[in-house]
Amino acid sequence: MPQEDFKLNTKRIKEGVKAHEVGDKKLAYVQEFLDLLKENPGIIKKAEELITKGIEGYSPADIVLGGAHLKYDKDNVRWFEEKRHVVLGPDEKIQYDHDGHVVTTHAGWEPTFLGRGTFLSPGETMIDEETGLSLTILGRSNRVFHAGRIVRTDKSDYIKATLAGEGYFIKRSSVTFNPGFTEFKSTVKARDALIGMPYVKVIEPQLGYQDEKESWFISKWEDLKGLDYRPQNSLDDYATGAGYEKLKTDKDYDDYEFKRRNIEDVLDKAKLNVDLDSNLLFSQETRTFILLDVAEYGTIEDLQSRSMGGALNMREI
Repeated sequence: MPQEDFKLNTKRIKEGVKAHEVGDKKLAYVQEFLDLLKENPGIIKKAEELITKGIEGYSPADIVLGGAHLKYDKDNVRWFEEKRHVVLGPDEKIQYDHDGHVVTTHAGWEPTFLGRGTFLSPGETMIDEETGLSLTILGRSNRVFHAGRIVRTDKSDYIKATLAGEGYFIKRSSVTFNPGFTEFKSTVKARDALIGMPYVKVIEPQLGYQDEKESWFISKWEDLKGLDYRPQNSLDDYATGAGYEKLKTDKDYDDYEFKRRNIEDVLDKAKLNVDLDSNLLFSQETRTFILLDVAEYGTIEDLQSRSMGGALNMREI
């Protein structure tokens, strides 16, 4: 994150929100959050030191998901899934154990494509005694998505921070389709578009920064796991599963579908691009939605120009 001040003319894009651009450096922020940083001089440097320390020690435990065994490979910054081969008997027939399960044997590991290819598995919380800043590495991603000829790469770190009694979500990226400054502006746009819908909340962006080498996006912390917010996808980012399957059992499922379509229509009219199956989460406890990871529509050329680190490419078929 930049240490220097942006000595630019301020362009106000919304009340309380400011944006600066100079060359490849782009910064948007909520004034209240910038004031918090100014009240804690040196806090950015301290945060980066703790993040570096946390990543060096980040080694989450294995995950068993249904019949899949997943482990985190620190060197490749990827989750790998165990491959297993079916064991055949002398008669060349499939073998079963005493519980009726097919007998298999370990056959190596391969990158997993379950869910979105990465999972949040919090590491150890680190606390700086001098500033009171606490940081927890939630997860890391090194993913490649294929959609026809489009190849999208994502290399990001996900972090929870707490400062002065307030929690924040941080996404730091070196390669991303939706860098911090762009995501900040798109999130504000989505918030304004959905303002008349009391059943949906858009995450509260605090800061978005990007240049040619790095991207930062910071928002206020939402307790998605604690309030059981789940995506329509069968897997959420914590690998707890039972997303769509659980929603289908909801007694008010028709109401859920009606509101979800309304949200989709509004976002479409605002030319906002959201993977609703993954990033529009619903809580059966609070009967509300939360929207995150918002981007804008555009041509392939537009999207390539907005992304950073070569995140979006076309391949030959």
